[in-house]
Amino acid sequence: DPVMVGNSLTYTLTVSNLGNDPAIGVVLTDTLPVGVTFVSASASQGSCSGSAVVSCALGNIAKNANALVTVVVTPQSVGMITNNAAVTNTTPDPNSANNTATQETRVSVLPSIAGHVASSAGTPTASVNMTLIGSQTASTSTNGNGFYQFPDLTSGGNYTVTPARQGFVFHPQSQSFTNLTADATADFQSVACIFSITPRNQS
Repeated sequence: DPVMVGNSLTYTLTVSNLGNDPAIGVVLTDTLPVGVTFVSASASQGSCSGSAVVSCALGNIAKNANALVTVVVTPQSVGMITNNAAVTNTTPDPNSANNTATQETRVSVLPSIAGHVASSAGTPTASVNMTLIGSQTASTSTNGNGFYQFPDLTSGGNYTVTPARQGFVFHPQSQSFTNLTADATADFQSVACIFSITPRNQS
């Protein structure tokens, strides 16, 4: 957040069964915002259909298990948009208050650079200092999910993103973008460095 108008926006929805019994006949209904064009919808189990309203029949979800639904849209106008999702199933639910979710997203006319920093195993790396230089300069840090973003950059500019954190090296060392006119992704792999000093005996 934000996403540039005309660029892809991905909603990732996690449906979790926190109850003591299997959830039977789970259906996720995702009401897409006005002003977006539907691109695709997929689920880790079951199937999805629809465009303005996406319905995903996820089948049964075991206790402490979850299903993932990914919906991709393209915003067509600038401003705030709201996505609404709800889950139903045929199993009695003692806590229906957590069966709905809302996500607001700002759609901008300007591009952003965003990405994740994680280990080769996919573990997010938090508190990485991310530096942006070029047509604009800025700095930020990765959050607990290893995510960072430089929003609302001047369109057509040239930019370089570099990560840094003591005790880590990163691959690649930096990423550059020339004539940025659309949202761009710059992911980095982190490698923890462990140093040790061994005394050397002299005789």
